[in-house]
Amino acid sequence: MKMITRLLVAGALMPGIGYAIEPGDLYLAPDIVHFSDGHSTTAERGYFFVPENREKPQSPLIAISVMRFYSTAENPGDPIFVLAGGPGSSYLTRLKSGRSGSAFRLLLEDLRTVGDVVIPDQRGAGLSLPFLNADTKLPQGDPAVLMTPATIEQVAFAAAREARQRWEALGRDPDGYSAPALARDVNQLREALGYEKFSIYGGSFGSQSTFTIIRLFPEQISRIVVWGIEDIDHTFDMPTGILNSLKAILADAEADPDLAPLIPEGGILAAVQRKIEELTKSPVKVITTDPDTGESVTIVIGPESFKRAWRSGARRNGPQAWPGSLLSALEGDYSTLAQQVLRMKTDVSDSPAFPRAQFQAIDCGLPPSRARSDQLKSDPAIAILGDINLGYWGGCEAWQAPGVSEAFKAPLKTDIDALFLHGTHDLSTPLMNAKSASAGYHNGHLVIVERATHGISEELYRERPDFIRPLLRRFLSGQSIDGTPGQITLPPADYLPPKARP
Repeated sequence: MKMITRLLVAGALMPGIGYAIEPGDLYLAPDIVHFSDGHSTTAERGYFFVPENREKPQSPLIAISVMRFYSTAENPGDPIFVLAGGPGSSYLTRLKSGRSGSAFRLLLEDLRTVGDVVIPDQRGAGLSLPFLNADTKLPQGDPAVLMTPATIEQVAFAAAREARQRWEALGRDPDGYSAPALARDVNQLREALGYEKFSIYGGSFGSQSTFTIIRLFPEQISRIVVWGIEDIDHTFDMPTGILNSLKAILADAEADPDLAPLIPEGGILAAVQRKIEELTKSPVKVITTDPDTGESVTIVIGPESFKRAWRSGARRNGPQAWPGSLLSALEGDYSTLAQQVLRMKTDVSDSPAFPRAQFQAIDCGLPPSRARSDQLKSDPAIAILGDINLGYWGGCEAWQAPGVSEAFKAPLKTDIDALFLHGTHDLSTPLMNAKSASAGYHNGHLVIVERATHGISEELYRERPDFIRPLLRRFLSGQSIDGTPGQITLPPADYLPPKARP
């Protein structure tokens, strides 16, 4: 096994340096991984080299970051590949920085009792090279101007176009970044590591990536564990599904002893509908502070900005603080809401964890099928949530990613052993996704976790290790999980009252 260096990686990405790196070459070196809880373990870390665009014979190489943890079993079974979400999320970035905690450490411990654990980054993300970010900050317009669906789409279109043009000017090929390309990277990495078959543990986009691998390479898959589930045709979220998750959180919050006396007549959702009607007739102006400049700025909150902000607060503030914060807004205290609207109107820049150009390329390569597209645009929940896919409609129109066929996006029907885990409070991938995707798995088992969010993997390790740890070990080692309940419940959140929010 060759020792990897920064120079070798540079040689692969910049022709002419003189290193004879070929497609499919794999370079790994010993490494030590430190966890935030003080534990550490050994691993191998390195790079796997693949063509940037697999459809073009002369395409330059890119480097996929890889880490492998050897099994602790006496007779290891099939390896388990752990696939991150996003697109653009990275387990390896957290592992390298030492920010991964006990939940992920225990997950690795459980998986390693079955077989080797391989964690690849996605092309264009994490520690892979190049890191396909957008490196731009586009204003979404004057904060004092009313936000409309048209302005949201226009900004998404401009941001995507600028990101694509920037990478093309640098000599990169944005069309090489797609879900099928990621699937082929994983399968080719399997071959390079010498494994015949493999299992997968993947959440969020990692589940969608898993389903893409099954579509292309079903014979190589032993079994899968997926959570925060997103089928191939689920890139664009169904508004009704997201609304159902919001309703589940609100129902829980309304039963909380601290919040129950504060609930408006008819419930929080009815009050949200009344507020939308009120703002449709009379938008409000709110003076807030720009966190970047420290200067006062006037925000106009109308029906569209309120629809986007009231729901986004659940993901930004977390279920514990969100209902109380929302109650304040419904009572006329728009201070927190104004900050959310300001962020939406002035910042579409990258976060360090999610390279937006890579995200756009991959998600826009899996647009909704014709039937789902019609459903998305006519979904009744748009009336209270707004069109939650406006960024996709505008951005993907600009990106013009090569898509997959209608048949590729059709529901999978397979005998592959599958364990599905999904939370009722998931606001990124609604529960209806899991019910739909799991229906085609004849040997599938769906566990619905009441009150679990999109962070269900860590939540189960924190709240129900007695359930998840033996279940994963039994399932991935090929033992029967018959008798596993189809539904479990996590403890309720300790909801914060309006004035106690952080």
